Amino acid sequence: MTGFVGAVGNIHTDSVSPMGQHLQSIGEKESDTYTDESLTIISITHGCLDTVYPINNEETGEKVWISGYTYGDTGSISECDIPLLNGSFSGIIYDSTVQKLLIFTDRIGSRPIYYLENEEGVLFSTHLQSLSNCPSYDPSFDEDYLQTYFALRRVPGIKTPLEDVLQVPPGSVLSIDLETLDCRIQSYWTPEYNICDRSHRSFVKELAALIVKVLSDQLESGQTPGVLLSGGVDSRLIVAGSPVDLESFHLMDWWNDEAQAAKRVADAVDYPLHSLIRGEDYHSELLEQTTQMQEYISCFHQAHASGFEEKIRHECDLILSGIFFDTLFKGYFVPSENYNLKNFNVPIKSPPLFGPVSKMPNCKEEYLSTLPTTPDYCKSDKNIREIVDRELQVDSEGVRYFGVRYPDFKTFIMSSAFYPLTNQRDYYAYSSLFHQFPARAPSIDNRLLDIHLEMPMKYQLRKNTIGKVINELNSELGSILYPSTGLAAKRNHWLNFFKNKVYNRTKDYLGFESTRKTPKPHYSHGSWQDKEELVRTHPFVKEFIVDNENMIRKMEGIDYENVVSMYKHHLNGANHRIDLYKLLTVISMSLTEEIIKNSQ
Repeated sequence: MTGFVGAVGNIHTDSVSPMGQHLQSIGEKESDTYTDESLTIISITHGCLDTVYPINNEETGEKVWISGYTYGDTGSISECDIPLLNGSFSGIIYDSTVQKLLIFTDRIGSRPIYYLENEEGVLFSTHLQSLSNCPSYDPSFDEDYLQTYFALRRVPGIKTPLEDVLQVPPGSVLSIDLETLDCRIQSYWTPEYNICDRSHRSFVKELAALIVKVLSDQLESGQTPGVLLSGGVDSRLIVAGSPVDLESFHLMDWWNDEAQAAKRVADAVDYPLHSLIRGEDYHSELLEQTTQMQEYISCFHQAHASGFEEKIRHECDLILSGIFFDTLFKGYFVPSENYNLKNFNVPIKSPPLFGPVSKMPNCKEEYLSTLPTTPDYCKSDKNIREIVDRELQVDSEGVRYFGVRYPDFKTFIMSSAFYPLTNQRDYYAYSSLFHQFPARAPSIDNRLLDIHLEMPMKYQLRKNTIGKVINELNSELGSILYPSTGLAAKRNHWLNFFKNKVYNRTKDYLGFESTRKTPKPHYSHGSWQDKEELVRTHPFVKEFIVDNENMIRKMEGIDYENVVSMYKHHLNGANHRIDLYKLLTVISMSLTEEIIKNSQ
């Protein structure tokens, strides 16, 4: 199932239907409606799937809805089974005999559920924007949390930019008494690190066997699966561990180093490689096409596969992504020192080869000092440090960060990038996939999460864990070169570190030209376009700002003149691409437009 919307209390079925229509508008989807005197639930599924909701639990009489996927028989799920479920999901269990509704998330909240309580009842949905379609809810911004998005590219924890709207916490169950409408949240899982002192080689062998098992469990018989394939290692790991052949798809502008590496990976296993060619208006089209999917998390351009739905669906009925493997096994979001090559002033963000593994913040003040600044176009009286200072509470019982509890400060630092998963600034790259296709991220698996919680941080930061696992599964894939370093994926971490972070950046600083020039200024040799240059060479950002001047001026907390000034500074060499993209993301959303109109 793609998602669901629903309401309990005195909210009429006719008020819920527009919420379901919003979800249905994102891609090719079909809906099923369940209603009785206590509640209304509309479930949305991809048209290619034949599951009809709700699923009836024949043993208990309960009704079950699952958004996403779990392993095993979902029809027999009851309350006691929720902590045992594995997969990427959110769900509902309705027990009419005791008038109780359970709304639950997976361990890391990979499929969020948003809810609000008002005098008429409780509204809930797997998509934030759909709540505004209910006539009984008049949406408005929480200015502090909106400023938080502009600074951090997401609103962490269970908070959202909308007044009174919260996210069900990760690893939790929201229980609603349908007679009294009382709501209670019970957590069933929090991350707890239990580091094991064993060899890196033993972790590699365990991960290799587990990757094969995870993919075997996720790929059902009769499916034609595909994979979004880059030249890097995360998607290559899926190829190495897949028990079946996959259709492979590569996003590209031209046959650069990255595309050629992806082609070598596909050729090594005899997979067809389908090129998804981005046009000159790719980003401007994404901005226009994906507004309904946005949830004030990440930026519009991260809906990478949008625009290629027809081509992907024609070749496969399930798409896999290697996203989040870097979070679990490469320490991607673990803070580490910035090093400068003094003679060249080249910043290097990576752990050293000796000494402390990583310089992580050890207290609240150190963490606050790592926060970025709020964009200049924001004119709030509060800066992001003041807001986070209020939302980050540290005491003897642990840490509470934007409403999510962690057992201690170190666990907060190490796990807040995936607990909940919506904390991650790349989350939209995943959510946009499952809104458009039946999609899975094999990295989201309880067994892989358990290994992450056991693996010493030094192995994540100083060992090429994923490359070694690939080589364990398929030595030919392990020997294919990284496009950014020219070294084999299986090579030691420090060699790749030196070549990518030191040699390449020093070469760029000294002005050495690449062996091949890009055909256009915004093309690159990597996976993505050079967005900094794209903003300078393509008119879509300027056109959007001019076309939406009236709306931007009416938005509280945003200074239009500063937006224009920021854009001009970018044209003259500054890099404000991220701040401009965040603004475009927010202004393009229909929910933002509705809130601005209601505020006038």
